[in-house]
Amino acid sequence: MKYIEQAKSLLLFLLVTSSIVLTFIIWTYTPDYKSIEQTANNITEIGKKKNVESVIKPAKLLYRQNDEFKGTFNPSMMNDVLDSFRNWQDMRIEEREPNLSAARLNNLIRDNQRITVDFSGPVPFSVFNKTFLSSENEMPETTFDSLIIDWKSYKDNQLQLFFISASNSVMHRAQVTLIDATTFYDKLIEPSNRFADYREIERTATTSLYVPEEPVEALQYKYYTDDISPNSFKNILFTKPSIVQRNVDDVGNEKYTDGMGLMTVDTYRRAINYVYPAAGSRTIMTATELMDKSFEFINEHGGLTADYRLTSISPETSRVNYQLYLQGYPVFSDTIATDISTTWGQKRIFRYDRPYYSLDIDFTSANDARTLPSGVEIVQQVQQYKDIVFSEVDDIRIGYDLTRDEEKQLLVLEPAWYVVTNNEAQRITDSSIGGDFIGLE
Repeated sequence: MKYIEQAKSLLLFLLVTSSIVLTFIIWTYTPDYKSIEQTANNITEIGKKKNVESVIKPAKLLYRQNDEFKGTFNPSMMNDVLDSFRNWQDMRIEEREPNLSAARLNNLIRDNQRITVDFSGPVPFSVFNKTFLSSENEMPETTFDSLIIDWKSYKDNQLQLFFISASNSVMHRAQVTLIDATTFYDKLIEPSNRFADYREIERTATTSLYVPEEPVEALQYKYYTDDISPNSFKNILFTKPSIVQRNVDDVGNEKYTDGMGLMTVDTYRRAINYVYPAAGSRTIMTATELMDKSFEFINEHGGLTADYRLTSISPETSRVNYQLYLQGYPVFSDTIATDISTTWGQKRIFRYDRPYYSLDIDFTSANDARTLPSGVEIVQQVQQYKDIVFSEVDDIRIGYDLTRDEEKQLLVLEPAWYVVTNNEAQRITDSSIGGDFIGLE
């Protein structure tokens, strides 16, 4: 009996001790809230992440040599241009010329041994420098949309540069040193001998237009699409996706809300529209800060699901816009979303609008080739159109008109000429200019 009582006492002691230890562990345990929060807010990626250079590609190259113009929209040449920027070093901004006149700009472009690089939208100097040059010299806190490269002294490893901001009528002149003059010539100059001939269309008291002299060959593209699930965007845009409520309206559009933000799925335009009113009034940022925040936000979830290019930065409205491109040409539509835009509020995104489709399977064949009229013919046509003041036209360009083929469940991209005025594009039909203007922003 003595040993039994001792065993009971020992067992009771162990039980009491275990109870005390477990109680202490429970009282002193602190969960890793950071890990829990990161898991709950895990970012869903809808595509591959990209480098910033993917959205600031040139849209057109115009060469001037032997008193003749040649030009191209070829995407591979645009990539060669980006590569050539990395062949530069020690860029120095030497002069700022305000009040740049149309006559002065025309003369800059007309000078021989010069390349005019037109970008799809404004490029902040700081972003350009950080992406390609890494120069330690001070950069202007502003943007440019065209770059004129004077290569007369390339054999001495020197280039003269003219950064043009057409909207602000400002030019910055700079010097840069070439690392490899031979590579520069072989990659950027020699290929121009095979490019199409262009003609300068002079206009009174304004800048010239530059268009192809001959008809242009382009393909009509047909794609099956791959839709991105609204649940992916719900997980990306809402802090606590589990509490988000979903409703469907009378026309089939879906609405998601957590009481703070609202996401609408526009099934007709195939677009996601998100707004977060609690972000507060828009905050004023520089173009560089605005682009950095916008690109980081979209790229964090792989949101650049196609060839989207920067087309506008508006510090006044905190808005940044990216246009869909295909084979070097912008894509427009009056029925389907073709651009991504962000609007920044206080410390976070205020508004996010974008397509939720991606171009998936390509059904294009050689039989889908199209021949467009020459740019010269299109200019003559536009000049006869009464509702357009020719001196106010910003550009005449080729783009793709995106429409639905309901029977085959395809998206069709038809090449066409567009006239651009005040950042709005209007398709030019075979017989006349028709249809509504499509805003580029």
